[in-house]
Amino acid sequence: MKTNFSYLIIISLLTICLSCSKEELSDQEFELAAQELAQDLSEYENTSYGLYKGIFTTNDSSKRGVLAVEIISDDYAQAKLTLSDGDVIIYNGIPTRTSEGQLFVLLSSTHSSFEFVVGEQGNTSTIQRAELNHIPSLVKMEKENVRGALIINPGEWVGTSANGTVISGTWSLMYDSQEAADGNTTDIISQIMFNGIDIGTSAGNSQSNCGDDGLMQTCDVSGSTDPASGFNLTWSGTHLSSLTATCSQFNGNWSAPSGASGTFVSDEQCAIPENDLCTGAELLECGDISIQSVENATNADSPTSCGAIANFGLWYTYVGTANNEEITLSTAGSEILNTTLNVYTGSCGELSCLGSDDNGGPNLQSEFTFIEEAGVTYYIYAGAGTTVGNLRVSLTCTPPPVLAALECGGTYIDSGGSGSNGYYGNGELVQNTVIAGTGEVITFNFSQFDLENTWDHVRFFDGPSVFSPEITTAVEVEGMPPVMTTFTNEERQGFTGNSLQNRSVVSTGNILTVVFQSDFAGNMFEGYNATITCAPGFTDTGNQTIMTYAERNARPVLSDIQKKDVAQEAIPK
Repeated sequence: MKTNFSYLIIISLLTICLSCSKEELSDQEFELAAQELAQDLSEYENTSYGLYKGIFTTNDSSKRGVLAVEIISDDYAQAKLTLSDGDVIIYNGIPTRTSEGQLFVLLSSTHSSFEFVVGEQGNTSTIQRAELNHIPSLVKMEKENVRGALIINPGEWVGTSANGTVISGTWSLMYDSQEAADGNTTDIISQIMFNGIDIGTSAGNSQSNCGDDGLMQTCDVSGSTDPASGFNLTWSGTHLSSLTATCSQFNGNWSAPSGASGTFVSDEQCAIPENDLCTGAELLECGDISIQSVENATNADSPTSCGAIANFGLWYTYVGTANNEEITLSTAGSEILNTTLNVYTGSCGELSCLGSDDNGGPNLQSEFTFIEEAGVTYYIYAGAGTTVGNLRVSLTCTPPPVLAALECGGTYIDSGGSGSNGYYGNGELVQNTVIAGTGEVITFNFSQFDLENTWDHVRFFDGPSVFSPEITTAVEVEGMPPVMTTFTNEERQGFTGNSLQNRSVVSTGNILTVVFQSDFAGNMFEGYNATITCAPGFTDTGNQTIMTYAERNARPVLSDIQKKDVAQEAIPK
């Protein structure tokens, strides 16, 4: 009777204190209420203070979740219940020490409360008289000595009884450490609710046969229920967890000698996007917009070169058509602020960098433009700096812009003017074709040529389109020996820097296509200025090197450092 009377006094005092108004609590009590546990939980070992976590479920299985209890001091405790339906309940309480050294605290919130009791050394903890919305509830609790070590995964089961009645309840698993969750172990705690009774156990459960594919780890899990409960069930299934993200799920089957059987599954499911890998890239076509969550996206297939690479990303593809259009990729409108775009040709595992962008689009999103080539498959890696939010990737196709018609006897001048009026623009992609008379060749004589070295380029194609052979050398105005001024084994190929200053490019036939492209940052004031002449007579093709379409696609990939070295060597001394 003495023990019961003391217990009633404790409950009464706690109830009175918890009903106090703000004005009635001291400044010291409010200061304690604002405290939180230290990040390093190891300092609470062998004490009753610290962080305790457990599986929570109502006896009728209507609610389930994860309960975390923080014992901050002998003066204040708090708790947080995160339910599987997304609701969160916060509890507060004031601890009391018993004569045996145990710490007792009533933690309460609106329509929910429970009693927490822990030993002086923190090695034994129990939850008593738990209820939620007046529904009796059960909790299995462990102390966490390293943050994130306890892996708790609430779930549910469904099935049929021996007489065919549909039955259901909660089915939750808890690993007592991250190490246990990552390999073969017997440290699995199960909470399985049947008819208001928890028939799960803290022993007899196991995980085995763990293996991974570089992205996900798969393990076999199995166990049986507590025979003392009168429900003799056996169960087995699969535990799937991400190697690169915080994600854990389980599912499986259960059965009983009576003939009852069913399935169980966790609330959390590791929904890694199908286009997380290059081999699962999503196909985009002109006008497509893909809006996709990056939750559970990984960096398992993140490229290692080609400009800025974000931590996580998704893969897409585009197949070039014969329309010779300008393809613009954009992440504008994404919920994620830190995005990147990387574009490749080749095939998964053997990709060649075409180009990239980081923050070159509107609102610091990314944007990249290129001219398509028929039949070429482009691999697009849209990167995200976080796995929270939606990634928006759009692909638009437009004919290449033309600044002015080019013709024999005319001039070829950048968008800034004649070279004295201003800079050419960033992000330009301009294509022109010049047609001469039958038997004539076309010459571009550059009196001025100064582009941002290695990043802005002029390219010449010896025919009506960019699929024609590419001219890769220039000749002197007076027909002197040629000077190699382009980087024949670099992705961003073309004449750059001041390589065409006082030099000429000559076609071998009467049609010549010229393309100017500038990147999204940095340009030069002088730009380019050339006169266009058309006349018969150029026959010495030994002064000119031409690379075919097939040869261009076969060129090797250079690193950014190699590109800079080649660029410096190409600048005329």
